[in-house]
Amino acid sequence: MRVVAFLLFVLALFVAIFPQFYTCQSHGFSIQLPKGTAAMRCLWTAHAEATLGVILAVVAAGMWFLKGKETRAILSILGIIIGFAILMMATRFLFGIGVCINPDMPCVVYMRPAVYTVAPIIIAISAIGLVINLVTFKPGKHLE
Repeated sequence: MRVVAFLLFVLALFVAIFPQFYTCQSHGFSIQLPKGTAAMRCLWTAHAEATLGVILAVVAAGMWFLKGKETRAILSILGIIIGFAILMMATRFLFGIGVCINPDMPCVVYMRPAVYTVAPIIIAISAIGLVINLVTFKPGKHLE
């Protein structure tokens, strides 16, 4: 179970850090307005991804340190939900913010494919953690 927690923690750090360097604003692009500039939607997506990455890191730390099978199972379910939220943030579907429309922008070229690759891995690792905890769970024994 510690391997699952470690992998989730590493992926959480990736989700929290990587998108910050591949927004359009970090590469000098912004929306030009008559009274200044405005941030593009990929900047807000990167901030949301950082927040979700920090929350996932806390979940992974809980999976590492907490011993109860029920607790680890609930944290695994939370990891699946957070992985889904990470995936949805890069799209404009449901509650997602999305990235820029221009296919040449850095957020479309680097950030979105990275999120589309990492989020399903997070979901799969969390599902593996859930299966491990459910298979080894003994109903009469609450704390191990």
